[in-house]
Amino acid sequence: MKEQLVNMEKGTLIQQKIQQLESIISELKELFPEEVEIDLNTEIEEKQTEKIPIKLKKANTNKTQEDMAKIRTKEEDNTQILLDNGMVGKAYSDKITAELIGKEQFFILELSLSSKVEGLEFNIETGEISGTPKSAGDFIGTLCYKLGENDDEKYPELNKEVLITINPDPNSLWKNLPTDENAPYQKDNTYAEVISTEKHKIIGASIRGRSHAHIGSFRDDHFINFVFEESQWTLQAVADGAGSAKYSRQGSKIACETLKQGVEDYLSGDDFKSLEENLVAYYSKTEQEDEEKENLGRTLSQQVYTFLSQTSYESYKVVKGFAEDKQQELKDFSTTLLFTLSKEFEFGTIVLSTWIGDGVICVYTNDKFETLGEPDGGEYAGQTRFLTMSSIFQEGFEKRISLNCYKEKPTAIILMTDGISDPYFETDEGLKDGEKWESLWNDLNDAVLSKSEEEEFKSSMIDWLGFPSKGHHDDRTISILS
Repeated sequence: MKEQLVNMEKGTLIQQKIQQLESIISELKELFPEEVEIDLNTEIEEKQTEKIPIKLKKANTNKTQEDMAKIRTKEEDNTQILLDNGMVGKAYSDKITAELIGKEQFFILELSLSSKVEGLEFNIETGEISGTPKSAGDFIGTLCYKLGENDDEKYPELNKEVLITINPDPNSLWKNLPTDENAPYQKDNTYAEVISTEKHKIIGASIRGRSHAHIGSFRDDHFINFVFEESQWTLQAVADGAGSAKYSRQGSKIACETLKQGVEDYLSGDDFKSLEENLVAYYSKTEQEDEEKENLGRTLSQQVYTFLSQTSYESYKVVKGFAEDKQQELKDFSTTLLFTLSKEFEFGTIVLSTWIGDGVICVYTNDKFETLGEPDGGEYAGQTRFLTMSSIFQEGFEKRISLNCYKEKPTAIILMTDGISDPYFETDEGLKDGEKWESLWNDLNDAVLSKSEEEEFKSSMIDWLGFPSKGHHDDRTISILS
């Protein structure tokens, strides 16, 4: 009984060995059909397993080594080479390396991939794929190469699949839908203007943000620039209508237009005449007249406060009255309001400012950038204060206004909504970063301020306002006096 079990185990083992041999024989026969004689049908007894009739004819040793190399690399070449991802419209560069091939030494014969991806070229000498892709998708090609130092016949030709993924430009995914022609309070998607005087050029521009264009909603921002010829004061104002307020586009417009009218009325009155006289007197006083200057300073501060608070409050009242007339909620017209009034005197340039809400007011002079206040923040990120909130006039309004005198003529007075300030400065702390301001100024100067013609100014500013910035797609509005 024991002997029978042993014989059975031997038989099983023999059958396993035969199956292994049959597999090897089949592969050899496929590779060397003219050099191997094999009879797989030969009856093999238990004691004759060593006599399987396999005969090699005159074998070519070199050829056998080459073909065996094919066997050895066959499994490795089933792997895929994954190149770095690219993006449509952006410069691309990657390289076929030993690490990607999986072998230290290789010789490239051809890469079919570059012909499939428009805009990319393949340098067979360096193995580099470079260029600017023009279309998105997953592109599969074939790399033909040899595991050797050159194109010698002794090295087998091998193929590997190569994959490159070109992602679409995120900006191309944004829709640009028209606004509702039947909706109230129509507003152009873009607007720009240039005012030229003997001393200055004032540029203003506003565009609808991508997030608005994507759903076909209106531009909510507004701005106004105006030079009061008789008094030679210059008004700059920007207003950011709240995105959550359905009629904020009208609120920002009313705020700016009412402000202009209110300033114009005030400039023609006796109160402002007194204010201007005190400005001249205060900044012309010498250090020996400190006590008188101090008293004059207190009077001047009160006059500036009255002027700026009254003109701001008038804008609030008109927006509020408009909402009531239309039987709408005041919050539906919510808007910020930032403005400056500036004028050159013999002693320097005076800049008066009011800052309600987020955005930025900045004076650039002597290679320094000075912000004239701080953005309003709310309880949560992204919240701010609005002109339409009566509480802003009840206490602390003096913190929203400023009076500054610059002995050296400012290079520029800049006002902008948060659609620009957020991507450039990111945080309130970033507004104190001179390098960030320098970057913004250089961008503006290169793209816009270096132009000479009025139409160039306007078109260049509109184009610049469309700069891409991940996560920042709000309306963008700017006013620059230079």
